[in-house]
This record gives sequence, structure tokens and C-alpha cells, in this order.
Amino acid sequence: MEGLEKITAQILADAKASCDKSYEDAKAEIEQIKKKYNDEAAQIIADAEADAQKERESIVSRGLSSAAMLRRNMLLQSKSKMVDKGGYFLMAALPIGVVGLISAIHQAKVAASGVSLIAKQKNEVGKAITSSALVETYAIFALLVSLLLIIFYKG
Repeated sequence: MEGLEKITAQILADAKASCDKSYEDAKAEIEQIKKKYNDEAAQIIADAEADAQKERESIVSRGLSSAAMLRRNMLLQSKSKMVDKGGYFLMAALPIGVVGLISAIHQAKVAASGVSLIAKQKNEVGKAITSSALVETYAIFALLVSLLLIIFYKG
């Protein structure tokens, strides 16, 4: 990675130098126009300065994109590490995915039964809510397991 950082720094330095040269050339040209047309050229000068700034930003952006491409190529070389991490996080997410799905199906059944119970006996609201909460507890435990696996990842 140290070589990548040197290459990235060199690309950025070259882009900045090229940019500064273009910017200084544009600035010198603007000064000549100011001397020649003073008041009449004020708008043209402002536009030229904006264009020079845009060109400078464009050159820096190209340098940054080149550096990003180099960094991307270095990352592609360590693809097996990324696949390992991806597999770990996929497995870490499975508890909440599977248990959440099963819990949701059963919770829907319990909640429907609770609504039916409340329709028949209005004083049984507590039982209906408690039953739904108990089923939801399984999903909360699965979420906790997934979060702990992700938080304590040592990769």
C-alpha cells in the first residue's frame, strides 16, 4: 500500500502543477484583457476566471480519479480477503434474516388471534398484547445475535 500512496501522491502533485500552470496562464491573459478594455471587458474577465477555475478543478478531478483507479486495482488484488469478509457478514446477518421471517409469520398469526380475542372479550387486551410481545422477543434476540457478530468482528 505504501507504493500506492506514493503513486497517488505523485499523480496529485503532477495534476496540481499542471493545474497551477494553466491557472497562471489564464490569469496572465486576463490581465492583458483588463489593460486593453478596462470597463467593457469586466464580464468577459469574470467568465474567463470562472473557466480557468473549472479547468483547474477538472484537472484535479482527473488526477483524483486516476488515483482512485489505482487504489481500486490494489483492492482487486486482495479480492479473496473481501470475499471472506463478505461471507462472514452474510453469515452474521442470517440469524435476523431467518428468525425475523419466521417470527413475522408467527407474530401475524398471534396478532390476528389477539384481535379476535379482543373482539369477543374486551377486557382481555393485556393477554393479546403480551402474546404478540412474546413472539417479537425471538426476533429481538436474533437481532442481538447478528449485531454482536458484526460488532465483535476481528477480520
